[in-house]
Amino acid sequence: MRNSLCVLIILSGAQAVQASEIQARLVKDIATAPASASANSSPRHFRQFGGRVYFSAATPLLGRELYTSDGVSPQAQLVHDFAAGPASSHPKAVGLAGGRLVVEADDGVQGNALLGLDRSTGATTALLHFSGSGSSDEWVKPVAQLANHVLFRTLEHLLTTDGTPAGTQRLVDMPYSVNLADSVCVLGSGAMFVAPSASATQTLWHTGGARASNRVVAGLAQETGLIGVSGNGSQCYFLFSRGSGWTLWRSDGNSATFVAAQGSMIGRGVAAASNFAYVLDGGSVSQPLRLWRSNFAQPIASYPLEAVGPNRMRAVGDRLVFNGPYQEGSNYPRSAIFVSDGTAAGTQRVTPAAGLEAMDEYQAYTVNGSTLLLGNVSSIWKIDTVARSVARVSSGLDSLNWRDSTALNGALIGNSRSDTAGSEVFRSDGSTAEPQLLHDVWQANASSLYYAEPGVSIGNTLFLASVADPQQDDYGRTALWRSDGSEAGTQPLSRSVYGEGSVQRPVRFGDRIVFGARLRSASSTAFHMTDATFSTSSQLVAASYRETLQAFGMNGAGGVLMGCQLGSAFGNDNLCSVRAGESQAALIAPNLLNSGYLLPIGSSGAVALFFHRGFGSDAGLWRSDGTAPGTMRLDPDLRAVDASYGDVAAFPFQGGLLFNACNDLTGQCGLYRSDGSQAGTQFVVDLPRRVLQFAALGERVALILGQSSDQQLWISDGTAAGTDLLRSFAGRSMSPMVSFGDRLHFIVSAPWPGNLPPDYYVSDGRKEGTAAVTLPAGLRPDFASLTVLDTETAAFGCHTVETGSELCAIDSDGGNPRLILDIQPGPESSRPSLVGSTSEATYYAADDGYHGFELWQVKARAERIFRDGFQ
Repeated sequence: MRNSLCVLIILSGAQAVQASEIQARLVKDIATAPASASANSSPRHFRQFGGRVYFSAATPLLGRELYTSDGVSPQAQLVHDFAAGPASSHPKAVGLAGGRLVVEADDGVQGNALLGLDRSTGATTALLHFSGSGSSDEWVKPVAQLANHVLFRTLEHLLTTDGTPAGTQRLVDMPYSVNLADSVCVLGSGAMFVAPSASATQTLWHTGGARASNRVVAGLAQETGLIGVSGNGSQCYFLFSRGSGWTLWRSDGNSATFVAAQGSMIGRGVAAASNFAYVLDGGSVSQPLRLWRSNFAQPIASYPLEAVGPNRMRAVGDRLVFNGPYQEGSNYPRSAIFVSDGTAAGTQRVTPAAGLEAMDEYQAYTVNGSTLLLGNVSSIWKIDTVARSVARVSSGLDSLNWRDSTALNGALIGNSRSDTAGSEVFRSDGSTAEPQLLHDVWQANASSLYYAEPGVSIGNTLFLASVADPQQDDYGRTALWRSDGSEAGTQPLSRSVYGEGSVQRPVRFGDRIVFGARLRSASSTAFHMTDATFSTSSQLVAASYRETLQAFGMNGAGGVLMGCQLGSAFGNDNLCSVRAGESQAALIAPNLLNSGYLLPIGSSGAVALFFHRGFGSDAGLWRSDGTAPGTMRLDPDLRAVDASYGDVAAFPFQGGLLFNACNDLTGQCGLYRSDGSQAGTQFVVDLPRRVLQFAALGERVALILGQSSDQQLWISDGTAAGTDLLRSFAGRSMSPMVSFGDRLHFIVSAPWPGNLPPDYYVSDGRKEGTAAVTLPAGLRPDFASLTVLDTETAAFGCHTVETGSELCAIDSDGGNPRLILDIQPGPESSRPSLVGSTSEATYYAADDGYHGFELWQVKARAERIFRDGFQ
């Protein structure tokens, strides 16, 4: 198991101190299998130079930082943590210059900058600062890697660097409309490019890398726009637009030579192969797509169809690869890949074309002597440029990202994804196998508590039934686990007890746990009972087609009600019970569930109260003491209010059970109280809305009334005269309340519509004593996970830009809000979800970024010596 994380992050704001008197720790990593694509480092900005690949990737501990790979070894190396800790620098490798790695990054202090990194010492030097912060593809675009310099562009300039601040200089002003990624040609130890000059709008320049080496090769006053540039190592070719046609120029870096011109069709692209340049033009409406060779007066090939999508042309060795239109068995032109050796006879469409019709954007790579096309059809294709045939190497979503890949050491390397690793670094050697995982930068385990539901406790032990069984292939199948807060004491109940069923929510029965195990194959539920140590277990009901399960009673009395099938004479819709001191279920109400289902309310003493939700003579309010004579209907006219909303809110109060109900005979809807007898079941007070929750408040009880987004806070002493509205929250929802005896805490959602955060409220039961507390600037309470940690402290979900959604604490009087722990460090969220409390601690399901959603314990330290500032 990985070590649990104990990173403490301070929230912004003067009052948001870290809760050093509260401990939060990972209890156990239950699901240790690799995560199923839930942790993604999402690598990007792949650049290859100096025999290595550089890319950025994100992890919870380091944020998005720069990594490097040789393309073979399984372990990627962290280059540098530019923004220390979980913050992200969003780096982009630019090149190598003067022995330094040139990187664009934001260290979180100086803002976005061009940095020179000494790879031996790790020291960084700021070469150039940019306005603003964070990474953007518009800040720096790498253009060319020279022997001792790197050329790059910003929004308006072409720049160079030798890895030092003094050697980082502007070469020329460059309008943003010029696409420099396609307009610089490396020529020997220098480079050529097109930029305006004082004498001409279009000027050919040559540079050796430093600004002092810049010189004008030729001014081309008649040319308007640059279409593309291509070179073969000794010559650079420049394709310009002129009027409605194009012109082609050639240069060896010393002078420029006019090569060719066409006046009737717009140029599409240029590529140099061997000793010639090739031009694509036309392809618009009513114009054929044509291929020209620089020394030919006529096109090599012409396709009398409108081009489908953009026309891409790449030189691969001494061949050309381009896409163009064709029509075969269709009424509409389709896109195809063509290969040309520079002759008319040698310019043909590759076959078979199936699967390539939609690939109008691609990159071509030479890998292990083969030509690979990586394009926008989620596949890798291998082209035989001699035979003009094509074969699919990989397909589907596992293909590499064609826009962001590179070739190194006989393989394509880039971002892809798999069901097990997620979005990570993959490689393809051009074989027929799918791309293989090269680097799993963010390694994380699966989640056992991804769909966490509340558990039950006995003493200091928590019992959970929402744990995804790590031993089962079916991720949705849950198991019963117990935890005393220690790793060794966090263990599952053996599957031999309940077979292959998925465990339903358990209930406490004295010092034992009763739970259902739903068998999907039989669409039935078996009920089982186990002790708190999982040492003794028994089956109560072998099969039930009703999932009713209700515990009742206290102090050793009471029992558990459940649906059952006991003998063919009674069918499947019976009510059974297990009483205190018994180990087998007994039939108490045959066929009671035949005409509906039971809606548990709660218990009054040793008596269970529930609604029969159905029709006929069985509908109404019922009670049961777990015996057949003691199971009877109390009132046929009482029904649940809006039972479609789920459980009935109820609260033990003044010797009975308070609950919400409607009387179909009298029409009274409101608060009722029952002690489990007919005489003791009485109407208390009318209420205008459904009761969603009760909570103790001193000698009184607080109530939340309303629907999902229009709720009210009420207070009651159990009488009509003593029941009053404290506050309305029109258009807003309230979280479940937690009680400190004389105070209530709850969270109220923001009004809709609007961008305001939720409010954290504290109430002492008076209208003037019910108010929102002041939280630190930037701290927003999350509408979940509110609970009492101890008599002095509540815990609640909280969110800041710096930490994401994490856990905070607040004092019972509403003061001293503070972060408990940034479980997943940095701006990513651990999304803590409350799963239960025991006599000693509170438990959450949370994701630290590496272990998945697992069980975390939160508890106050035994001695709160830190509260008074002791160091």
